[in-house]
Amino acid sequence: MSDIKNKEQNNFSLTKYLVCSNFLSMKGGKAFLEKDKVVELEKDKIKNIYSTKEFEVIKKKNNVLDTSIIELNHHVVMPGLINTHTHLAMSLFRGLANDLSFQDWLFKYILPLEEKIVDKDFVTLGVELALFELIQNGTTTACDMYFYQKEAAKVFDKIGLRAFLGEAINNGREGWVEKVEELKEIYKNNNRINACLAPHAPYTCDDNLLSEVSGYSKINNIPLFIHVSETEQEVADSKKKYGLSPVERLDSLGLTGKNSLFVHCVHLSDNDIQILKNTKTSVSHNPESNMKLGSGRAPLSKLLEANIFVGLGTDGAASNNNLNLWGELDTAGKLHKLQDVENLSASSEALLNMVTYGAAQAIGQEDNLGSLEPGKFADIIALDINYPHLRPLENLISHLVYSASGLEVDFVMCGAKVIKYKNEIFNIDKNKIFSKVEQMQSKIKNAVNLKLES
Repeated sequence: MSDIKNKEQNNFSLTKYLVCSNFLSMKGGKAFLEKDKVVELEKDKIKNIYSTKEFEVIKKKNNVLDTSIIELNHHVVMPGLINTHTHLAMSLFRGLANDLSFQDWLFKYILPLEEKIVDKDFVTLGVELALFELIQNGTTTACDMYFYQKEAAKVFDKIGLRAFLGEAINNGREGWVEKVEELKEIYKNNNRINACLAPHAPYTCDDNLLSEVSGYSKINNIPLFIHVSETEQEVADSKKKYGLSPVERLDSLGLTGKNSLFVHCVHLSDNDIQILKNTKTSVSHNPESNMKLGSGRAPLSKLLEANIFVGLGTDGAASNNNLNLWGELDTAGKLHKLQDVENLSASSEALLNMVTYGAAQAIGQEDNLGSLEPGKFADIIALDINYPHLRPLENLISHLVYSASGLEVDFVMCGAKVIKYKNEIFNIDKNKIFSKVEQMQSKIKNAVNLKLES
């Protein structure tokens, strides 16, 4: 079966043109639907975009072969989605510790479990399962924070998605510089695999460590991801210990700036928001995880009004419990309408921007990702519009936010390489992954029992 799938994928290596009946470029973050466009590919990028009339002339002039064309005639074609915050390997913890407060969930359950069970094999399998899920729903780029990122990178490289991999950093975890340097060196010629920094949170990293991470980030111009102001208790504890909010403390230590992505940011003061604005620090908004763990609702409208770049993230599957950005879009829109039903921060266009162009801005990649334009990487997805919940087509932009589930995605391309076509995902052995996942459950169950007994 795998040989057949590889042969089918090799046939797609000839693809040079995508014919699109409905085209959503997301250029400049604008959700403007166009008709009858053709995307020309060259190497791993978009070379040009034509009207279908222009393409007919090109076909005749250049004797374009049918084998180089993929017809997407009952689809909406758009940029691949960008998940700005994940813990991919935690897909193996999906369904555990569902009904706990954040403090109990993290400190009494997840961190002790990770200490007992997480190793290279765990990360490899967890990332395989997670990428299978990402491809299913059209996510082509993931910003991940976890351990053993060299193993995660191998999986990304094999399957073909784009990764920004933050090596987990906290007090007591040695050798992070060497791990990041090794990842940079291995993938220095691979533009899909990017090494990043991931200090866990202000409360798990002391001042010296945070200053060291900040310096490394600035000297090497490397992205930095960190959980910030996720709960009220985190903010209260920070003020009691340091006399500063988490954002104020991180700013004093140099961790704010255009290379920094602050995750969650649920409990922010007006001064915190001003700091983020002044320093051009971006935010990853994770509404479903924030809701599930009872953390609260982030001040999305204030962030956007301050022109802070915001991308959506799912967080890990242990606190969501899925990696589906379509569900995140729907939840984000409805959650923030509770605050103000006419709030433009919850408009369909603003929300789509947060998983495409705006997400690319949040990770400093707007020149390469997030919209379908000549010169950008060909990270492209197509959703089949022949579903009742996507009609009438006149309101298709709204349907993408409030009706799409991700199951409509039947074409995924990353770096001009076809990864999914119709119901076939290449470089994924579903049965093998599922079998290993079920085998891993006994190991996890034993670790849970050990944790409960300790």
